[in-house]
Amino acid sequence: MGVADRIDGPYGHITYIPGGACDTSLLEAAGGRTYAVIPAGDVFVQEIGLTGLREDRVKLIGERRRVVTCDNRDIDLDTRPEYLEGPWAVRRGGKHFLFYAGPYKDTPAGQGGYWAGVAYADSPLGPWTKDPRGKVFWGGHVAVFDGPDGRLWFSYRGEMHKEVRGFLCIDPMDIDAAGRIQPVGPSIGEMAAPLLPAARRTNP
Repeated sequence: MGVADRIDGPYGHITYIPGGACDTSLLEAAGGRTYAVIPAGDVFVQEIGLTGLREDRVKLIGERRRVVTCDNRDIDLDTRPEYLEGPWAVRRGGKHFLFYAGPYKDTPAGQGGYWAGVAYADSPLGPWTKDPRGKVFWGGHVAVFDGPDGRLWFSYRGEMHKEVRGFLCIDPMDIDAAGRIQPVGPSIGEMAAPLLPAARRTNP
């Protein structure tokens, strides 16, 4: 972890998260608490204390909870990824969305590959409910951010077409009336998006 006054840095006070893991990301929740989203085969969530970050000290606090599992029997799917990685959680409109990725083995139906899923919850510690589709889109290692047009956008590793496979892709996504994520893409080539005034852009 590191800290900076601007998104483009410079970053300082770089430190490890004791007990963390590769691909750990952070979720700032209502009330000022921050949670670490930790992949370790399955995905876990644990509160993290950041008050000592400028002194190069951070620590995980309280119970670590398993919130999303590789096993897809909870959504009645026979296929499952070998492991989960690259988790990223966001809060929008009082709801929490947790994205994760994992490799599926090839099958006779050709359903293998690297796919992303998403789970939904009212609070960071859950309970989290997986999207029943399981594989929400082909690709993974998602990062979600507010786009210039007021929509959610996401960056991810492309997998669907040979033109994007292995490359960093950026596309918009929507949340439908049922509260489910609806990704768009992958797009190939240039894409134009209207620029909304800051006051009209999406807020947590």
